[in-house]
Amino acid sequence: MSNQKTQLSRTNKGKQNATSKKTKKNLWKRLFIYLISFFSLAVIAIVGVCAYFISNAPNVTREDLVGTLPSTIYDNKGNVITTLGGNDRILIDANSIPSLLEDALLSIEDRRFYDHKGVDLIRIAGALFANISSGKLAQGGSTITQQLIKLSVFSTTQEDQNIKRKIQEAWLSMQLEREYSKKDILALYMNKVYLANNTYGFGTAAQYYYGKQASELTLPQAALLAGLVQAPSAYDPYIYPEEARKRRDTVLEAMLSNEKITQTQYDEAIKTDIKENMVDHSNDKTANELAIDSYLQVVLSEIKEKTTLDPYTDGLEIYTNLDMDAQKHLVSVLNSADYIQWLDNNIQAAVAITNPQDGAVVALAGGRNINVQLGLNRATSATRSVGSTAKPIIDYGPAVEYLNYSSATVMSDSEIKYTSGMSLYNWDKLYQGDITMRAALQGSRNTTALRTLREVGLDNAYAFLSKLGIKVSNNGVDGLVESNSIGFVASPLQMSAAYSALANGGTYYKPYTINKIVTRSNETATYVGEGTRAMKESTAYIITDILKGIPGSSNASSSGIRGLAHAGKTGTTNYTDSELEIATGGKSVEYAAPDAWFVGYTQKYSIATWVGYDSPVSEGGYLNYAESRYPQLIYQEMMSYLSKDITTPDWKQPSSVERYASEVYVKGTYRPVITTTTTTTSTSQTSQQKPVDEESSTTSKHSTTEEKSTTYSTTTTSKR
Repeated sequence: MSNQKTQLSRTNKGKQNATSKKTKKNLWKRLFIYLISFFSLAVIAIVGVCAYFISNAPNVTREDLVGTLPSTIYDNKGNVITTLGGNDRILIDANSIPSLLEDALLSIEDRRFYDHKGVDLIRIAGALFANISSGKLAQGGSTITQQLIKLSVFSTTQEDQNIKRKIQEAWLSMQLEREYSKKDILALYMNKVYLANNTYGFGTAAQYYYGKQASELTLPQAALLAGLVQAPSAYDPYIYPEEARKRRDTVLEAMLSNEKITQTQYDEAIKTDIKENMVDHSNDKTANELAIDSYLQVVLSEIKEKTTLDPYTDGLEIYTNLDMDAQKHLVSVLNSADYIQWLDNNIQAAVAITNPQDGAVVALAGGRNINVQLGLNRATSATRSVGSTAKPIIDYGPAVEYLNYSSATVMSDSEIKYTSGMSLYNWDKLYQGDITMRAALQGSRNTTALRTLREVGLDNAYAFLSKLGIKVSNNGVDGLVESNSIGFVASPLQMSAAYSALANGGTYYKPYTINKIVTRSNETATYVGEGTRAMKESTAYIITDILKGIPGSSNASSSGIRGLAHAGKTGTTNYTDSELEIATGGKSVEYAAPDAWFVGYTQKYSIATWVGYDSPVSEGGYLNYAESRYPQLIYQEMMSYLSKDITTPDWKQPSSVERYASEVYVKGTYRPVITTTTTTTSTSQTSQQKPVDEESSTTSKHSTTEEKSTTYSTTTTSKR
């Protein structure tokens, strides 16, 4: 009986195992069917999506392949001011492509050009591996044919590098390979690609860069031009010769690896100077092009910052905030004798004009006597100290903001030293005793500025400046030192934008030049001022109320404009004794300053002006007294011009401010003040500086650090 039970048990287990195996087999079978079904559906979906994308792909015409689309730039009235790109090209014929140029281009861009059918899967795989290995986009997988399609019917924006565009690009590339020969495709690409300096195509580039036909290019010349394809502006040999040389040598290495040149040819070519036999284009540009050059630089920089569009190849319509009439007038003021009697053509100037209500850059001039395109833009270069134009926004503005100072707050204009032990003097070597903040700022007293900064605290002052778009560093470290109380390094555009916050009641707007961009596919991007609260309305009003007393006063007599509600501040910098010795050639002079500034504003416009020499610490590189007035004269002429046909309102006192007699207070902080009689004392006169109405720092024109100032003469001062 027991044996029968055992046998029955085994029989049941056998049946269960068989059933289990059958069940597992069915499970795997169903899973396999599901996977096949899912895969089939995925393939069908992918094919369907691809078919849909392909059906919506644009038509590629011969005109698309041959032409280039220029970008048009407009002023604030919608008038065309310039174009970038175009069809004025020297074409290379498909039957006579220079072999040296072809070898250089294909070696670096598409080695299997003659083997693929428009899409190179090997290149794509290699690019994918390189990008994964490097952790960034190190290589592209596009063929010459794909690049031609991209240049012809698609934009080069990052937004356009999506799966839809890639599928369409690949499809159109394969279709193009069926319709055109390899030589035709290569010639079309070589005639269309952008090669920097508003130059399109290798035929045009050969003429522009070397003044010869493409067939006459030498090996290093052909390699340089082929290297420009990847990043034309970054490898521009006129602006970035070292980067251009490295890229050229990379092309030569590719040609050597591709067995298109010998080792001897390679060794000889890399020895060639990058600028050898290059054409000088420094005097090519028209007066109108040079007039807007500084502004155009900011436009191009802004496009790069805000988009991935290429204004040289994408056929854009770019609408700017440029007031062309104001720009032309500004250029005339700086370069003619009709408004200012310039004593030396080597004196440089820079001016930035912005709209305080939204940050729009109205006009910009980066220098005088500009004769090169995309040259030094002094209006945006922060390399010079702003002198005492710093005081309203680093000393007294923060004092009102954080400590509720009023225009009547009494402060001591008396002897003082930096923490380092170095003495700080006023421009006139005099002390006025107890004076109001109004008198201290209008008189540009240095001792009160330092005392006020100490009361505010360096961190608070730094935070206040940062809200105005100005970051100060000393010896490579972000932050302030005591000598910044009378100056720091900033550009005219930064100063114009910072003072705009005083003009509009306390809002900082980042300056911007572009208000709209329309792409060739009619997509529109609009831009407006980016405003952030930088200070209380009461702070802006109280500082403005004080600064209204400066234009036209004895301290700034050349900046007055009758009947206009405006405010402003002068600023100059000072030499150390050793620098003064170099600048004057050891001669005794009545006045010498490295830099002169004036920053002024209405509710409609904010104008920052700077004047100086590019090499101030060189013999003759100083401003005399008359020349130091130029910034005021520039401001006076430009603000008068801009304000002549408009109504400019005076500032309205906000409810957060109270006025007692002639002084203004943060509401609720007024306390009666007992007026005291002040006396004027004098310190020893040891400087050659003439007492004037401008200020300058105890440091050099480049330095604002307390640490550096400890090496300077203890008799240097800051002029008012």
